[in-house]
Amino acid sequence: MIIGDSMKLTDKSIRDLVGTKMFSVKFTKKDGTKRTMLCRLKTPVWKGEKRVNGVGMSYDPKNYNLLTVFDVNKEGYRMVNLNTLEELKFKGITYANNKEEK
Repeated sequence: MIIGDSMKLTDKSIRDLVGTKMFSVKFTKKDGTKRTMLCRLKTPVWKGEKRVNGVGMSYDPKNYNLLTVFDVNKEGYRMVNLNTLEELKFKGITYANNKEEK
């Protein structure tokens, strides 16, 4: 495991880093349990099935510091709370979330 620099992992920094490739995240869920998830950002079609319905969400996840991802193992969209994100792993490099960095 290669440890990358500690950086503030924001919606923009994650999107710039991973693009549409798969990555994993480690975070604390709303109920307090830890979760590691293999995911990707944009997946309108998965295994030949359409995964978006065209309606959209009734709120903007960015307003709540949430990142919308597609959970590869559970085959559905999930939200990652960027306030509780501990680390992101991409291409074998682990990035620790430095929440204090400006």
